[in-house]
Amino acid sequence: HSQSPEALFTHVSGLKVVVPSNPHDAKGLLIAAIEDPDPVIFLEPKRLYNGPFDGHHERPVTPWSKHELGEVADGHYTVPLGKAVIRRPGAAVTVLAYGTMVYVAQAAAEETGIDAEIIDLRTLLPLDLETIVDSVNRTGRCVIVHEATLTSGFGAELSALVQENCFY
Repeated sequence: HSQSPEALFTHVSGLKVVVPSNPHDAKGLLIAAIEDPDPVIFLEPKRLYNGPFDGHHERPVTPWSKHELGEVADGHYTVPLGKAVIRRPGAAVTVLAYGTMVYVAQAAAEETGIDAEIIDLRTLLPLDLETIVDSVNRTGRCVIVHEATLTSGFGAELSALVQENCFY
């Protein structure tokens, strides 16, 4: 994807960067961002507006109303900034994704039968390095999935952090 500015924003000192993958998290993260004393940029993957996109253009997108994470609770709740969530447990490989790519990664794991642990980062800064390191140390492998360009994308930073914290 040629217009993925998240890496640019992660270079701004003191700025928190949020990229939700579903309506439930979007509401909770937005409230947490509003309540946070520090500046937060909230990036909405527009491909997720109609439902979780699985990477197959030929298939219809299932609307959020029929998806477990499409339900947005009434009232006040927050999703903590800096806390990733394991969307699919697995033992063969850790897959790091955010935004639209969470569903693309899940679909790929299901279609191939790979026992992949899918981690939805939800926030890029602060990054939940503990969840990432725990998973990669358990599986011994890591795949990073993002929409940005290969050069200077946030995936390069994730790759460096995984190498530094898990393999050396």
